[in-house]
Amino acid sequence: MISLLNNFLKKSSLITRRIILINIDIAIVLISNYILNNHSIKLTQNIQSVVILILIFIFTYFFTGQYRGITKYEGDKSHYKISIRIILSLLIFSFISKLLFSSNVNFKILFIYWASISSITVLTKILLRDLLIYINQPKIVQRMNCLIYGADTKGIQFSKFLDLDLNYNIISFIDNDEKLWGRRINDIKINSPKFLVKQSTKINYLFLATENLSKDARKEILNICNKNDIRVMKIPDIKELPKNNLMFNNPRPIQIEDLLGREVTSIENKLKSSQIKNSVVCVTGAAGSIGSELCKQILLLKPLSLIIIDNCEHKLFDLKNSLENELNSTSLIAFLGDLTRQNFIEKVFSDHKVDIVFHAAAYKHVPLVEQNPLEGVYNNVFSTLSICRVVKKEKVKQFVLISSDKAVRPTNIMGVSKRLAELIIQSYAKESKDTIFSMVRFGNVLGSSGSVVPTFKRQIKKGGPITVTHPDVIRYFMTIKEAAQLVIESIELAEGGDLFLLDMGDPISIYELANQMIYLSGLKPKNKDNPNGDIEIKFTGLRPGEKLYEELLINAKSLSTENRYIFKAIEYSYDKKFLMPFLIDLKEKINSNKINDVYKILKKLVPEWKNN
Repeated sequence: MISLLNNFLKKSSLITRRIILINIDIAIVLISNYILNNHSIKLTQNIQSVVILILIFIFTYFFTGQYRGITKYEGDKSHYKISIRIILSLLIFSFISKLLFSSNVNFKILFIYWASISSITVLTKILLRDLLIYINQPKIVQRMNCLIYGADTKGIQFSKFLDLDLNYNIISFIDNDEKLWGRRINDIKINSPKFLVKQSTKINYLFLATENLSKDARKEILNICNKNDIRVMKIPDIKELPKNNLMFNNPRPIQIEDLLGREVTSIENKLKSSQIKNSVVCVTGAAGSIGSELCKQILLLKPLSLIIIDNCEHKLFDLKNSLENELNSTSLIAFLGDLTRQNFIEKVFSDHKVDIVFHAAAYKHVPLVEQNPLEGVYNNVFSTLSICRVVKKEKVKQFVLISSDKAVRPTNIMGVSKRLAELIIQSYAKESKDTIFSMVRFGNVLGSSGSVVPTFKRQIKKGGPITVTHPDVIRYFMTIKEAAQLVIESIELAEGGDLFLLDMGDPISIYELANQMIYLSGLKPKNKDNPNGDIEIKFTGLRPGEKLYEELLINAKSLSTENRYIFKAIEYSYDKKFLMPFLIDLKEKINSNKINDVYKILKKLVPEWKNN
């Protein structure tokens, strides 16, 4: 019977379906009228009035859109509209009855008719909707048991999507709110988080529909799910939908960023706009990971204009298009150029009257810079020096250097070049009256071009192995968005010569990170305990210049600031008169390819450098 009905509906036209729905509505009116008449609740006096009642209902339904909806997807809103249409139809009928039959209709009778027809119509629509959903679903061999973590609006809305898909069977909601435990939503019980442990062997999917979970809680959930082969999926946040082309009913696998990142936007001080707003801001290295996020955050603060500079043509082109499309910015000016060329910088800053500079441009891939030391030092040091000279000449209000934790007791060329860049900034800050010079030092950012995360993702996609340099290596991580926001926040705290440190949270074991990413991909690590696993982790040994752990302080002294995620370091510095002769000599030695002499100068200026 169901099969025959399914075939009929598939072959029937839109007109045929509407005729069926009209006949159903006529039957409902007739049945209601018959039952109420038998109980002496009479709205119609004769056959003519019954016909008029039916015609009024059908015309009202038709012209108010009753038959335009798709029955299979009708919900609560359409039921409210049905009730309104019924009220309208009964009022029109009472008016016409008075004109044609001189009969006054009792409002009590109208209410009873409205309640009767509404109840039967809505119930019929629900039954018809559920029948259509059922007969249109393919035969399911085995339904997937799932839990929805979060019994708030987002979780409830997602449960309605799952109701349309018979592939899933919602076992329960889970929520941290004790007041909800034991209650039900659409006859689905709400349980405590302990329910996940109790029922873990029976669950196939866990859908995360809440943002109110700490990093530790998410890790604990993931560990439970990993042990029991439960796929963890995250329902997109409403804010992510328009910009990322996501669908609310299309959850994505939970990502490593969901476990490592902190809730940045809830940090005490939201971004202040007093410095950025109506200023001309310049970001160097704008097409890089940090630079591009800085640009997005700065544009949200409504600068007078934003100047973006980079030496990579295609990345700069992509960034400009992206910013213009996403943020509809008309105050964006892009320059392609080499920042070691002082004349180029001077022309840009002079023409556009730059107020604030964020210097994010640098060579920062440790192994690559280690293989090309002269180019690494020249770019990182002399781009900073060139900009400092122009900033001083043009009396730019603020200059911020984006530094690195690798500048602390450096063991590689990239680190020592960034430490020397910091020393240049500090030397200019000592004699500056017009410009506030400052630096922000932080560690790895998730998803940046130099981060291990995208590398591990590529290796997993290829089927492994994942390469980790050492089982004990640890790193600090923060999200790109968090780093960019705190860098911008630092300009509100800067007084001149400040070296700011960003709180990086807890250190992360790279080996554990690799294991987590394998599990998040729906796979299992291959090791001695699990020889039938999917992805092997291989240790390759520390690379030249690489540390087991990174630091943010040289002398372990720092001061707190108004923002609890930003600290101020107190470290040694040089006067400009002392530093400049070394820099002139350094440039000459680089141009002469005298690498040993370059190393000697670097060692004098950065004595803590551990040069192998």
